[in-house]
Amino acid sequence: KNDEKNVEIRYAVRPMDSLLQLKENKTVHLAIDVNQISRLGFIAIVKNISDGNSLFKKVDLNPTDIKKEYNADWGSMIVMKPNKEFGQSYNICVMVAFHKDNYGDGYFFYMSNELSNIQSIITSSAHSLIFK
Repeated sequence: KNDEKNVEIRYAVRPMDSLLQLKENKTVHLAIDVNQISRLGFIAIVKNISDGNSLFKKVDLNPTDIKKEYNADWGSMIVMKPNKEFGQSYNICVMVAFHKDNYGDGYFFYMSNELSNIQSIITSSAHSLIFK
């Protein structure tokens, strides 16, 4: 948490090892590629943490840039108003998600009451989560 800027950064990591194990053992039949599930997960997370009314446009990040900067295969970002349960006293959440094929997902949740405060720290904190 950055008290000076009134910004809180939350992280989440979702490994794919158990899902890949199910696929390998043919325990379940998946209608889509396991690496496409991250895109659906992104939407589900947004629906679970947003207020549902204040979603802004989702932006898919440049694949070349995210490969170079994060060693990821896919990335996306959205700005939203979080619901009270997730956002507590914050009224803006910038969610950034990255996916590395056959490895997992990483998420940043930047929380604040001013978008400019998030913008001022997003670059300096963006490399705190990188895939190997």
